[in-house]
Amino acid sequence: MPSFLICLFILTALFILNKVFVLLDFILNKKVPLGDSLTLYLSLIPFVLSLTVPMAMMIATLLAFGRLSSDMEITAFKSGGVHLFQLIYPVLIFAVVMTLAMLYFNAQILPASNYAFKKTHFKILENQADVAVREKTFIKLFSGYEFYIDRQEGGGLFKGVKVFNRVAPNAPLQTTVAQSGWLDTNQKTFQLFFHLSQGVD
Repeated sequence: MPSFLICLFILTALFILNKVFVLLDFILNKKVPLGDSLTLYLSLIPFVLSLTVPMAMMIATLLAFGRLSSDMEITAFKSGGVHLFQLIYPVLIFAVVMTLAMLYFNAQILPASNYAFKKTHFKILENQADVAVREKTFIKLFSGYEFYIDRQEGGGLFKGVKVFNRVAPNAPLQTTVAQSGWLDTNQKTFQLFFHLSQGVD
């Protein structure tokens, strides 16, 4: 048990620390509210645990029986009349308990946390879109694309839209010009779309 908890803590910490820079980028550069950033960050923990718990179980088991083997304790137990199954039995019981717990975790808790992550991330994208979309400003809202809007009218309609993108890092810049465009959101799939009307490449 101590080996399992130590392995679980170390592996989870490594996975979580890898996302700290993303959290800082959201707070410092993208000006995302602290509450939304923390919600997004914490909703990743169940996903991380779904990976680290089985890994910690495997590593802890290998460490425990590897240590017994290297110290010749397994041979000593056999010499004392202790059957090998008696050594494995507690590990098997713990493995069954953890398997049942992870089945419930993956079926109930993980989907809920994934939904919370998508919902919060979509909320952040919507807010970022409202803030980022401005007239006569280069907008880097969608990855790999840059937008420029001449005029913003009522009802969320944009006039004189230019879209710049590269299909590859060294590819020539492609430009699309459209007479109008508008942002659209899908609350069910948590997707953000930028529609263009009467565009020319």
